[in-house]
Amino acid sequence: MTMSDQDYQQVIKHVFEKISESLKVNIVGGNLTISHTEDSVRIGDGTDLVTTTQSGADVGLDVAIISATGLKNAIKSTSITVTDVAQKIPGTALIDRNGMIIKICGTEDVYFGDVSVTPTNGYPKKYIEELSLDIKDNIELYAICATGKTCEIRILEVS
Repeated sequence: MTMSDQDYQQVIKHVFEKISESLKVNIVGGNLTISHTEDSVRIGDGTDLVTTTQSGADVGLDVAIISATGLKNAIKSTSITVTDVAQKIPGTALIDRNGMIIKICGTEDVYFGDVSVTPTNGYPKKYIEELSLDIKDNIELYAICATGKTCEIRILEVS
């Protein structure tokens, strides 16, 4: 029977020795059998990269979070009056910002986007609505109101 790389069941049957519950590996001159009960396979320098914690009968994997968004360093709140001229929101970003929430406190609609935002192409938000963004401090956000209108917004940034 010809084994296909696409047929995982045949691959497993080909390399697994059911009687001894071990893997078979063909090498020049014979077979090498590695058993999970008798042998240990090490990759790299043998550093154990997996740690566990036991709680009663349960065993859980310990996980180190390397990078995550959310509050790590600072928080900053700002109140801005948006006009009918596009303006950067906020004027100066919190250093190392990774998130921002904007709440519309005035009664007019506010439109968000890039530097070319207009009431026609912007992302609209209405009174009491919020806009939550996973946004770094090097990304600029702009806001604008309709012609002749102004609206207060509140901004909460986290780093």
